[in-house]
Amino acid sequence: MHFFQSRRRAVRLLSFLLIFCLLFAVFSLVQTLRLRQKDTAAATASQRAMREFSENLESIETDLQKSVFCNSSTQLSALALNLSKCAACAKCSLSQLTNADLVSDEIYKFLSQVGDFTVAVGKKATAGQSVSSADRKGLSALAAYAKSLTEAITPLDEGYFDGTVALEKTRLQQMNKATAPKYFSDEVNRAAKSFSAYPTLLYDGPFADTVLQRDARAIQEKDEIAPDIAARRAAQYLNCTTQQLLREDDVNGTLALYCFSKGEHTVSLTKRGGLLCSITSTDAGGETTIDEKSAARIARRYLRAAGYYDMKESYYSTYDGICTINLAYSKGGVIYYADLIKVSVALDKGVVTGVDARGYLMNHTERRLPAKEVSIRTAVSTLAPNLTLLDTATTLIPCDDGKERLCYELHCKSDDGQEVLVYTDVTTGEEADLQLLLYSDHGVLAR
Repeated sequence: MHFFQSRRRAVRLLSFLLIFCLLFAVFSLVQTLRLRQKDTAAATASQRAMREFSENLESIETDLQKSVFCNSSTQLSALALNLSKCAACAKCSLSQLTNADLVSDEIYKFLSQVGDFTVAVGKKATAGQSVSSADRKGLSALAAYAKSLTEAITPLDEGYFDGTVALEKTRLQQMNKATAPKYFSDEVNRAAKSFSAYPTLLYDGPFADTVLQRDARAIQEKDEIAPDIAARRAAQYLNCTTQQLLREDDVNGTLALYCFSKGEHTVSLTKRGGLLCSITSTDAGGETTIDEKSAARIARRYLRAAGYYDMKESYYSTYDGICTINLAYSKGGVIYYADLIKVSVALDKGVVTGVDARGYLMNHTERRLPAKEVSIRTAVSTLAPNLTLLDTATTLIPCDDGKERLCYELHCKSDDGQEVLVYTDVTTGEEADLQLLLYSDHGVLAR
């Protein structure tokens, strides 16, 4: 009797084990299929992004070459609109292919400035002003760099499809350098070295190109947060749950970041302090329902909720229904141009679609400002005789040598209608810098 009971228990146990193994096998198969589907979808998205990035660069090169020889205001305007669209699409594709912080700022700077500079030239032609030789020289230089970049990127497009170019480095590839494929970000940055003599064309306000050349000052004294805390904050910015987020590779270095994504939306937060660094999106605006002033109010309110206070808007640009406002830290009557945050707002729904706070994070700190040795009246007296003063401000501007200078910003207009920003050092009275303001249907530009 005892023998039969033991045998029944053994058969029952064996049946449970078989059922468990069968369920485990089914579960494993389902998970494998899901992973394969996910990998296939990711590979398809990467292939599409790679192709779009290459095609948009080719379009930029072609349109820039056309703009060098174009003398029609209508044609220049059409070229400018297409250039801005292609540049935005190229940046979006590039952000899908690799983490933005791993790619040289020169690439993003080039893509950002291409459309805006052409719009400014087209605006001059529309106003009846002749396109100057300096403008054509600038367009020619942009076209030359576009050609150089396209020639460097095209082989990467082909290499990705034949397996000689990879988007990510695996540990095995890092160990076996002899057989490792080329890494996309490395090759893009290698191509960017040809931009060493790139012309300075400021597209979104004075000194925008120099704000990323410091260590991450704003977070040096902050403690590092845990990844799960960063995930909860990222979910709030993307209006989703943490379960819907995909954890991307971290970014290390002076500006270490946690990165997350949801569909075509990405968000990054600083490891120290958990501050919002960036939000990217492929969203395009629909029919406009709000103006740029309303968009600026939305941007300021959004930044306050994100922990960025005392931000003042200065310049903006609008393309495809998206208004990008540039806000600088302003306190005590001084505008700190290096502490820059860019916020993109959709003009149809009034929602924030993009944020870039790297300038602020890299530069913001408490400064000890020098005493004003020169009065505003004395500074105004040094203006060129063909300039009429419109407005004044006190600003701290970054210099190419990494230092900053406290200056009077003198907003002037020339006899022929050109608006100019003259920066006079408050301690020496010397003219520290000068920027030209350009107004277009798409916003206020400076170079």
